[in-house]
Amino acid sequence: MRVEILGPLRVGYHGQHFRLPGRRSQVIMALLALEANRVVPMDRLIDAVWEDTPPSTARGQVQICLSTLRRAFTGRDLASPFETHRCGYLLRVADGQLDVDVFGRLIAEARSIASVGDLAAAAERLRAALALWTGPALAGLPGRILEAGRKRLEELRTAAIEERIRLDLALGRHEEVVSELIWLIERHRLRERLYALLMLALYRSGRQAEALNIYHAARTAFVDLLGIEPGDELRRLEQGILRGESDLELPTHRADTRRTYQPAAPRPTPHQLPTDTADFVGRQDEVTAACNALAPGRADGRAVPVVSVTGRAGIGKSALALHVAHRMLPGYPDGQLYASLDPAHGRTEQVLRRFLRALGVDRADIPAEIDEQTQLYRSRLAGQRILVVLDGVTDESQVQPLLPGSGTCGVLVTSRSALVGLPGAHRVRPRLLSPADGLRLLAKIVGHRRVDTEADAADALVTFCGGLPLALRIAGARLTAREHWGIGQLVARMRDDTRLLDELEHGPLSVRASLAGSYRALPDGPRRLLRRLALLDCAQLPAWVAAALLDTDPNVAEDLLEQLTDAQLVDADRAPGGGQPLYRLPALVRVFAAERADVEDTAVIREQSLRRVWATCLYLSGTASQPTEGAGTDMPSPTVTDAVVDRLRADPISWLAAELPTLMAAVHQAARLGWQGPAGDDVTGTPRTASG
Repeated sequence: MRVEILGPLRVGYHGQHFRLPGRRSQVIMALLALEANRVVPMDRLIDAVWEDTPPSTARGQVQICLSTLRRAFTGRDLASPFETHRCGYLLRVADGQLDVDVFGRLIAEARSIASVGDLAAAAERLRAALALWTGPALAGLPGRILEAGRKRLEELRTAAIEERIRLDLALGRHEEVVSELIWLIERHRLRERLYALLMLALYRSGRQAEALNIYHAARTAFVDLLGIEPGDELRRLEQGILRGESDLELPTHRADTRRTYQPAAPRPTPHQLPTDTADFVGRQDEVTAACNALAPGRADGRAVPVVSVTGRAGIGKSALALHVAHRMLPGYPDGQLYASLDPAHGRTEQVLRRFLRALGVDRADIPAEIDEQTQLYRSRLAGQRILVVLDGVTDESQVQPLLPGSGTCGVLVTSRSALVGLPGAHRVRPRLLSPADGLRLLAKIVGHRRVDTEADAADALVTFCGGLPLALRIAGARLTAREHWGIGQLVARMRDDTRLLDELEHGPLSVRASLAGSYRALPDGPRRLLRRLALLDCAQLPAWVAAALLDTDPNVAEDLLEQLTDAQLVDADRAPGGGQPLYRLPALVRVFAAERADVEDTAVIREQSLRRVWATCLYLSGTASQPTEGAGTDMPSPTVTDAVVDRLRADPISWLAAELPTLMAAVHQAARLGWQGPAGDDVTGTPRTASG
């Protein structure tokens, strides 16, 4: 059996060929051949056949196509090469049964032969490899996924042609390659190496003026189409031709000439991903969403698929991104690039230079300007299936220069910021771990026996950690380091809020330090509001409460709350019935913010903030109880706008129902502090009508 994809899809046996039945079956066979001896997931097969509009019966139809393909082989007394796996299918081929494998082997042999100086034999081996092509790869088969594979194969073919022409030039066959190079440049107008080979061929044939004209044609193409100048190789070649350098000349071809030849080195395949997280738990919805967005063929062939994983400090963004990246390895066989863009680890310019080195660019060949570095980076990634993982991004400006230009690549970004300015990104926001997943993570770290033995204490520990993976990992690490401790002993130490964050530190891991990084990155206004929010006992609050805390306009307070939301330090929910958003502090953020309030704000400032909230509650509840225009004006509040009062007076019952949790929390906190409002105030009472 022999499978051919370097041209129309064909299967050969005993010197004959047979066509496979059905276009869908052909597409599936083509994709399996492109990924021969590797499992192709069912979802990717479905994407290859139906792209963005798969029917509900797609899985069943793929299974039918595989049955049809199996019968096409077994009906000709051939063993079926198809294997069924849990998540997809695999085409099993032996050495020599797939033409693209034979092509690759012949290329490798040619390079090996050339390296010892037998250029004529190496050129013949390359001709034999190129003779395997019978037309465009997978000619006639549709689909974005197959098109990506087709482009990859055509790139290999063009590179092999270039290498064969280089050998022919080294052998003195200058005139013979000129017409072929002109034809190739018509098909590949932006391929600098072809222009360089044609310039050499013409110059070595004594056609210096024509060689220089080719340089000017190349420069025009690059400037008009890309807005950039030709690369150093072409510029140096032009200067050498202008100077008439003799070392650009080669002796006339002699049939048995042997000379040293250095073949083009294959591009390196970077594998920079850190290890996957061994104790990863939960997050199946997030993993599935990210993998689907990054699946090869999901993009339109031009746009780069980008997934941004955003969330608060310690939520497990990096662990999720690495888990997804490792899941996606089969879809990005040309390599993976990884960098941390945390300020402590490197700037964008440094990362870009490291990526270029990983992609095979010599240090001396890296341009000085970042714009030129980006152009070179994107040229190196063009047509490659490489996954780029950028961890700890601060803002969109860090990402832009590192985005590939080729839709065959994928990008996975993590950030504490929302990155709303990243165009076309699929956003994944990890949720806090559920209690069940929190227990699973704890059990993976400290052992199931300890968790089962102290089940109640383990439940309490997960609760104190607030579903935050970083906190659970630190608690688990501390328990692992102190095997003589019971889980209950650590829980007892965590019950004191003033010690809670002290207990969530172990070695370099620290919840306090993680939150401090987000806090320090904020301007003064949001930091001040975060500290004041921690003073309140209420679980959720509207913007007017924040305004009272800061003694400012509610619109200003709302802007500050949104900045805290963007920084993932405050959660926002839409109020029932489509009312004003409600904001809340996560438990561990509240403890951290209270610590900062004790350090940065005086007791007088903290009390004044709380008293303004209490006064505003009294004023608004009094207005709700006396909704007639002018009622309640004996308790004015500078932080309450006319819009808030008008909304309250329009429907005081609904307003009180919506704000009751906030008002009750204020009442209980005021009572605990020993504060009282004016006689007769009843913030939970039924509104009175104008007549009493």
